[in-house]
Amino acid sequence: MPRKQTSEGSAPTALTDTEREVILREILEGPPSYCPDEDDEIVDPHEGWEPIPPTLEQLIDWLQSIEKTYARISWWERRFRLRSWLDEINDSYGPFRCLRDLSEALDFIDRTDCPGHPMLQPQNRPGRPKLTRSELRNRCLVALAIDALKVAGVSNEKSAKAVADWLSKHGSSKVAIRTSTYSLPVHSWETVKNWREEIVRIAQGKGRHRPLIREIASEYLRQRERLPKVIDARRIDPKAIAVLLLERMRRHSRSGKTQGILLPKAF
Repeated sequence: MPRKQTSEGSAPTALTDTEREVILREILEGPPSYCPDEDDEIVDPHEGWEPIPPTLEQLIDWLQSIEKTYARISWWERRFRLRSWLDEINDSYGPFRCLRDLSEALDFIDRTDCPGHPMLQPQNRPGRPKLTRSELRNRCLVALAIDALKVAGVSNEKSAKAVADWLSKHGSSKVAIRTSTYSLPVHSWETVKNWREEIVRIAQGKGRHRPLIREIASEYLRQRERLPKVIDARRIDPKAIAVLLLERMRRHSRSGKTQGILLPKAF
């Protein structure tokens, strides 16, 4: 602190170096802030603790809670809840780029200030989508079902119609039946019939396909050759075999038994 004058008009007493430093600091930096004692500091009770990631059971419970209200909430709320679930998994066990991209894609749906996320953009390549192994295997089962009906003496067209009708009635999600090819309308039974013919072409080396796809198609030819021999040796109704082949696509079938007949008795 500056020294007081000893009498009116007399010169002040000289300041010490420490006093001058304090005065300058108060002018240049302001008054000193309050520094509480260590006992006064606020302590975070979670300091030093690592967050515990949710267990698989907890994540499934969370997803089930979303599912319970899913039908009653808006699309925006659905996206929000799914994003929260994905982000929790990514933060706890990631980072996973695939989950981050999926979460961002859901977020971009509601944003109008930027272009859509690449994950939501349609493929810009002309032509049909690439055939996957699981899809081709299911198509092979469909083709074998047609072959089984042909063993029973049913025509190629009626066999394809019966199989297409079975697929539509049983709501199969294992194969996709497109009702149009480019701009030309095509009946579903014709699409099913064309699958069988396409599998043969793939096995013969035609078209541009991966080796694994060709191997699956070649295996179909061997299965088709064995089919009538098995039916004859075991004396099984070919129509029942056709249903068994189609149900092979339904991995989660509870009963494991055939679900009704494939063809009317008139066939």
